[in-house]
Amino acid sequence: MARQLGVADRVMIKAVSPTDRQGMAALMASAAVVTLMSEYEAHPIAALETTALGRPLLVADMAGLHEFAERGLARSVPLKCPPETLAAAIVDQLRDPLIPERIDLPTWDDCAARLLAVYRDCARSPACAS
Repeated sequence: MARQLGVADRVMIKAVSPTDRQGMAALMASAAVVTLMSEYEAHPIAALETTALGRPLLVADMAGLHEFAERGLARSVPLKCPPETLAAAIVDQLRDPLIPERIDLPTWDDCAARLLAVYRDCARSPACAS
């Protein structure tokens, strides 16, 4: 399709193995803009990683992604917007990128430790004993 539309020299479609974490990080870190038009994201890991890498992010204004735009970490467009609206938003991010503030993501060990602390607090609470 990219060849048919005459944009093959400006489009890259590439697979990265899910086990190649360094390759994924390098690819995302080199992106001029990352666009996520998911209908739903319960745990928007790709958006978190994009933000942590300081890359401009454009998201669908949907559950799980809306908060990124609300917090000034991304720009958003309606999921069902016309292709011209999406294209214009991508171009805007390329010309005047919204670079998110630096965030530090918790590690899995940090998350597990926090969850364990919640369980311990609950176990000590009389309200949880009933």
